[in-house]
Amino acid sequence: MANGPKTPKEIEMLFDRPGREWSPAQQGQVKLWLFAEPLPRILFIVLMHLGPPATPEDAEDTFICFCDKRLDKVMSLYDPSQGRRFWSFFLLTLKRYCYDTGDKIRRERNPLSPLEAESDDGNTYSIELVDVTWSTDPEVTAIQNEFVDLLRTCLPALGPDGATRKQVFILRHLHDFSIAEIAASLSITPNYVRVLAHTARQIIRECLLAKGWLL
Repeated sequence: MANGPKTPKEIEMLFDRPGREWSPAQQGQVKLWLFAEPLPRILFIVLMHLGPPATPEDAEDTFICFCDKRLDKVMSLYDPSQGRRFWSFFLLTLKRYCYDTGDKIRRERNPLSPLEAESDDGNTYSIELVDVTWSTDPEVTAIQNEFVDLLRTCLPALGPDGATRKQVFILRHLHDFSIAEIAASLSITPNYVRVLAHTARQIIRECLLAKGWLL
């Protein structure tokens, strides 16, 4: 599956049909899958989009609340004829939920330090990366943390239109979204997505190379 972790064959077949046609048992299969193989990746994505000062525990609570309040509706609205795979449709909906929840967390814990930025299209996005890993291997954790630290120091190099460019970079290179999916999500043209993705990757690559990390 291009936009997400590998799914069991029987669930992958469901994704070729609109969610409104899934039986309760089939909906249950999808829920079980989401809480199994892709869960670590989902929690990482949730924490990224919550933004500081959210913690891994906040990410877990947020995802559980999302599943309780929104997942049934997300599944019922899913329609593959609209040109979006389930994984991408799911993540876009989850992302919006995380932005709202992240705003609440920041207002409660640190109301004087907002971590949002307004993009070219007038929308507001949480764009900070956080130190987090779901690996239990200390060596892998150290490498991942080092990369996240370096990547954070390079993000300001993306320039004055950094909010949109950062979102394109994150969605394209961290979440494997397609050009069309990013364009729809950020309300910009596919050609502009290609330009931003290309320039952002060049800038980030040059920055990481300068710091001794080959991208």
